[in-house]
Amino acid sequence: MAIGVGIALVPPFLIGNMIDTLTSGENTTSYKIWYVIILSSIYLVLLIIANILSYIQSITLQIIGQKVVFKLREEVFVHIENLSIGQFNSVPVGKLMTRVCNDTNALGELFTSVFANLIRAIIYFFAIVVVLLLINVQMALMVFILVPIAFVGTFVYRYFTQRTYRKIRNNISELNAYLAENLSGVKVTQIFAKEDKVAKGFDVKNRQARRNWLQLLTNFAIYRPFISLVSAAGTLITFYFGAQQALAGVITSGLIVSFFFYLGDFFRPIEEISDLYNAIQDGFTSAEKIFDVLDTKPAIIDPDDAVEFLGQLCSDRRDDQGENKHGHT
Repeated sequence: MAIGVGIALVPPFLIGNMIDTLTSGENTTSYKIWYVIILSSIYLVLLIIANILSYIQSITLQIIGQKVVFKLREEVFVHIENLSIGQFNSVPVGKLMTRVCNDTNALGELFTSVFANLIRAIIYFFAIVVVLLLINVQMALMVFILVPIAFVGTFVYRYFTQRTYRKIRNNISELNAYLAENLSGVKVTQIFAKEDKVAKGFDVKNRQARRNWLQLLTNFAIYRPFISLVSAAGTLITFYFGAQQALAGVITSGLIVSFFFYLGDFFRPIEEISDLYNAIQDGFTSAEKIFDVLDTKPAIIDPDDAVEFLGQLCSDRRDDQGENKHGHT
């Protein structure tokens, strides 16, 4: 990932250097042609290396993510099997199905793509900051003024989105539970002619889920154009101050072009983080639901399990006492 970020920083520099070379009157035409060919070849080689690294990274993350989902789903299922019969009367089967299937998939998505892209975006963001400062400190500082505005908007978006995602996860669990109960007992529903009542109950839950999804889309529809507006403001600052710096002879036209491309990449990680934030909230909300199930202790423990549980408890207490005795708390 680090090598890929480094390679992604090279093309804007090559483009700016190429523009300065082509616009310079000191070099011959043949020199300019060979210079362009060499830089193009370097860019092609770097592009091939970046694609190979991206392939290896994707395969590795998929293997890790699938192992996480497999282990977690197995752990949740075994834990549900150990719950007592009375506890299944208080927790609908549909909700347990959602925890084992849907929530584990959402959590696994964090490991396969979301976390990797998030880390890459953060590394890329700070790398762009360093590069912009190296090109021109004054122009970079003018652009950095917009960063707090973008982060404030992200914080507000996070506050409203987090609550909405929790509501959506609850809606999905309630819908699955309602479907599982009524489809398994559909014969009883038909015997007592309660089809209309069951359909109305499903309609209420379905409308609530749709309302929360629309609220989530509304939040994103406001936040994404806001980030794009901040990025456009940064582009205007670049052109305005860049033209002044170029007329004063402080910076070349090629460096202005490089700064412009780097600026586009500067706001891109923020946009990527905003895109990933929905998946992050979805995964964290699913994690809360999964660990709610795992934290539920069985009301009745089988004799063999009870002996094993008490033995583990005594072992843990001895370990704690040993740590306290040696001061390793």
